[in-house]
Amino acid sequence: MFRRNAMCACVWSLAWVALWLAVAPEPARGQCSNEVTAVMLVSGIYGDAVAQIELVHVSPLTMRTAPTDAELLSAVKAAYVGVPYSEHFLHRLQSTLGNYSLYFAQPSDFGAVTIIDRRTAEVVFAGTIVWMGLGHVVVPSSPTHSNRLGPGPPADPPAGVTALPSLFWYVSWGTSMAMAQAVLPLAVQTDLLRSMVDCGDYWVVGYTYTPTVGGTDPSVAMEVLIINGSVREDWIPVAVEERSWGGVKTLYR
Repeated sequence: MFRRNAMCACVWSLAWVALWLAVAPEPARGQCSNEVTAVMLVSGIYGDAVAQIELVHVSPLTMRTAPTDAELLSAVKAAYVGVPYSEHFLHRLQSTLGNYSLYFAQPSDFGAVTIIDRRTAEVVFAGTIVWMGLGHVVVPSSPTHSNRLGPGPPADPPAGVTALPSLFWYVSWGTSMAMAQAVLPLAVQTDLLRSMVDCGDYWVVGYTYTPTVGGTDPSVAMEVLIINGSVREDWIPVAVEERSWGGVKTLYR
């Protein structure tokens, strides 16, 4: 009799556990933010070089103001204030893809390439180009956090991948889309993209930046990944205050 009662009690206990698991709420997770724009610069994209993330800059998407073409061009020029020869950069609209426009200033001897968000007139990438020399990245000027590769399986792939054309990156080295696709396996290992997957879909726009032209050297080219999506709110202090990752206690795991 005692055995039967004990067995019944055990069965009832298991039943209650199963019921609790069925109705219990999922563990609390960080709330997701509004959309952010992340820019990831990847070097070592040509030949046998090892690709590596050089810089990651994350910023919340600001108010959409529907700027005019003149306002966009003005913002593009403003990105180079203080850069030598900037007064000689004659920017022209080169192409538009989705939310982004690419402006180009012919390098003779110094030029520039700029990508701007058409929704906000914010420059997301700007770099100088030198004929038979070496330009440099102007925007973003600094990272907002370390280039942290998170442990575990990679994040899900993006909902969409597109690529802006690069005038001085030859097709024989890989198409614009191929170059964007080539660095994605590295990007999806980052805790940034894992956090984005936590909050839904994300989208990627690629651009191959060639800082030297004339005798173009593909080994110094960089792939620019512009990533749009939402992240957990514990990432926002990093983007807004440029706080180091050491100051963030609840990073994605």
